[in-house]
Amino acid sequence: HVMQPDGLGCTDADAVNYDADALVDDGSCQWPIGSFEDLEFEMHQPADNDLPPTYRIYARLLNPNEGISRCYGTVSDGYGLTTSSSFHQDSTGGAVFPGPSAQSEVLDRDSWVALGMVTDIIVPGMSTTAFEAGGNLQSDADFGGGVIAVPGSGIGMPDSDGRILLAQITTDGTVTFETNLTLVMESGATHEIMGAELMIPGAVSGCTDVTACNYNPAANIDDGSCQSEDALGICGGDCAGDADGDGVCDDDEITGCTDDEAVNFNPSATEDNGACEYDEEVDSVSTGFMALVQEQSGVAEDGSLVHRIYAEFEGEGYELISLFGTEDDPMSLTSDSGFYQSADAGPLSSQLPISPTPTSVHDSWLTIGGDSPGSVGLIAVGIDFADFENGGDLIVDSPEGGAIVVIPGTEELAVSDSTGRVLIAQLASKGSMHILVNLKFIRPDGSSPELMGLELVVPSAMPGCTDPLACNFNSDAVVDDGSCAVPDGPCEVCEGTEVVEQDEDGDGVCDGDETVGCTNPDACNFEAAATDDDGSCSYPSLAYLDCAGNCLFDTDGDGVCDEAEYEGCTLPDACNFDANVDPINAVIDSCLYPLDLWNTACRLRWDLFQR
Repeated sequence: HVMQPDGLGCTDADAVNYDADALVDDGSCQWPIGSFEDLEFEMHQPADNDLPPTYRIYARLLNPNEGISRCYGTVSDGYGLTTSSSFHQDSTGGAVFPGPSAQSEVLDRDSWVALGMVTDIIVPGMSTTAFEAGGNLQSDADFGGGVIAVPGSGIGMPDSDGRILLAQITTDGTVTFETNLTLVMESGATHEIMGAELMIPGAVSGCTDVTACNYNPAANIDDGSCQSEDALGICGGDCAGDADGDGVCDDDEITGCTDDEAVNFNPSATEDNGACEYDEEVDSVSTGFMALVQEQSGVAEDGSLVHRIYAEFEGEGYELISLFGTEDDPMSLTSDSGFYQSADAGPLSSQLPISPTPTSVHDSWLTIGGDSPGSVGLIAVGIDFADFENGGDLIVDSPEGGAIVVIPGTEELAVSDSTGRVLIAQLASKGSMHILVNLKFIRPDGSSPELMGLELVVPSAMPGCTDPLACNFNSDAVVDDGSCAVPDGPCEVCEGTEVVEQDEDGDGVCDGDETVGCTNPDACNFEAAATDDDGSCSYPSLAYLDCAGNCLFDTDGDGVCDEAEYEGCTLPDACNFDANVDPINAVIDSCLYPLDLWNTACRLRWDLFQR
């Protein structure tokens, strides 16, 4: 019998029984039922001088045995193919797919609707007249409409990419496509897909040449910006050749001594001229170099401590010309919590912004003397700063090595001043840092030694409260962590590391300054200095007396307060004598006598009194 090959199975990844280990498809694939996935589009033709871009719209199906028999709109869910500008329509084309053998200007540039490769299509209830005039294609609002395959002509089936062509449109506007779909499944049963939507953005200018190094896949209008790589692999560069493949354009090559151990080393040279000269090795003990030192210079926005790193010599006149690393003697800047990097600056001081920003002043960078753009001419060779600029470590240990150099005799700041120092870096980090560098410099006597493996460890910054006025001030902290508790109220004091409010009754007078007593100004014993009332207030026995018992008001000066005076006559011989009036408080001026003989009532009373 015939042996069956190994590795048979379903090799279609869209199938439900896909076999990732299968090498040969055995026809056993089974696909999901009702496999419509989505609408999608692609640019079919880019814009040219005469026409805007042309797009094709597709329905994607996972099952190659299912198809679409119509795209349609109902009264409630309409069909719409609209643009914010207008559709290009060729005068020789129509509203539906012209067939694969049509003239190219119609097949590739005209606007039309389709159901895959079906050529017999009708569009009842659709605004084809407006569409052919450049307007939108929409179903009738009252009756609906659609794009339908003529019975017997087949249905739209997926191509080899699993897509069914539904429309081609040429426009520079934003396109919206809304439709319902009738999906025909393997069994012949149909399934309605309602409310499928797709939007195509408007014209995007850019390079549309896929072979160009600046190709923009989103562009649909070529703006003439396409470029190619030059001999150095630079997009749009102008280097015509790099014969030795060293990354330096032939026109920019500089010959000289390229060995940094030679006394006539030329850091600018790219091609060695074979004329290097060497001196006896200088004893590093007597070079004049003292140590790497650091000073804290600030705190970055994220709490990173900013340090300035210096190469310190015995005095002035030492010219630092290179920081470098090799495979055997690496140069490295490492931190256990990363370096702070500003988006406004680069890895060298010469790449700082001309106008400092709030973040660039705390950036991490390397230098030889200068701390601002233009202050020193730095040349970096063979160093990849990508990780460092992303906050990571800087390691220079390749077989080719790498260096930061200045041209000897050209940079004043590369020469040590009276402090003996030359700035080599600013580094900002929350953690501890380890600096390992190699230096090449020129001594005042003209000799040029190299020092390898110079190290400096900067301990991590301790967080805490750095405000001396705070209750929890930490004299060892160098980075303020926002925890300071500072007494700022009149009655706030420190108790241990916490702020305590000493105003129990909340009257604004500190507990230690409270004075008890009568606080009512109307009381006889009011105390102006009292802040807390103790209930001792006393008042006059009568409202019309003062605290000494005297009348507040005595208009007639008779010793009787006005409020205690009573009207009435207390003289028995008067006509209007009133026996009920208290003679002590009476006003006797009101007594009447029978002087008027016609006052009969008083006369009678008088007569009775006389008897």
